[in-house]
Amino acid sequence: MSIFRIKDFTFTYPNQPNPALKNIKIEIDEGDFVGLIGYNKAGKSTLCYAMAGIIPSLQKGDCSGSISVIDCENGSFESVVIGKDIGLVLQIPSNQLSGVRYTVFEEIAFSLENRGWGREEIKTQVEAIMEQTSLSSLRDRSPYELSGGQQQRVAIASVLVSKPKILILDEPTSFLDPLATRQVFHILKKLNDQGTTIIIAEQNLEWLAEYTNKIYFLKNGEIQLSSTPEKVLSHQDTRDMGLRYTQLAQCAQQKGCWPHKRDLATTFSAITRGLKESLGE
Repeated sequence: MSIFRIKDFTFTYPNQPNPALKNIKIEIDEGDFVGLIGYNKAGKSTLCYAMAGIIPSLQKGDCSGSISVIDCENGSFESVVIGKDIGLVLQIPSNQLSGVRYTVFEEIAFSLENRGWGREEIKTQVEAIMEQTSLSSLRDRSPYELSGGQQQRVAIASVLVSKPKILILDEPTSFLDPLATRQVFHILKKLNDQGTTIIIAEQNLEWLAEYTNKIYFLKNGEIQLSSTPEKVLSHQDTRDMGLRYTQLAQCAQQKGCWPHKRDLATTFSAITRGLKESLGE
């Protein structure tokens, strides 16, 4: 069932000659795990902000078209409202911390306090989210004493605590090491398995190949390709991005060892091993 629709959406920032997004058409089903890829300044972040309702509500500009999300009560689509059913996680986790709370528990609880939740309700919900995001052991630590990966998990937990149906992430692993990146994607996989729709702009394509069921490739503010990871990541247009993974994916597909053996999509090394085996090396 469709849960999110974008129809002919175009957006231009103030005082800019060219649109940041042009005629975007996207339809996302409930439970999808969607990847957004593209060059720098392709429009990925702008699209994330538009889907989260920040554009044009807070970030003004010229826009046309529509972005809507399903209203679960009556089954119709309605315009996206900031903070309703959609959560946004930013690229730099420290930018998403409140700056007014002294522990991980308090940071995660902050948004619920602002919404007037009762103390026991907050305690129950925050403890559940900390368990879900592997933060229970950091409960009484200062968010500003944590590693980048731990801060990103706190940022995700702070959004999840409000129980959004759709989680949008703008390159959340850009400043994380491989272990922290793995931990973030492990959390996202669990959330998706539990029914949360995930939309993520990301440069670590090996993780998108493993977890997503749909990828959109943006270039100059337009969607160039939209299909399964296998089709998008092995396409000539994404190979031209110069990313090693897309070259490996295309070669693996040509050799017949991907996507038929799904585990070859999980890492660079796995695909490389598969290619060597197929070539008899």
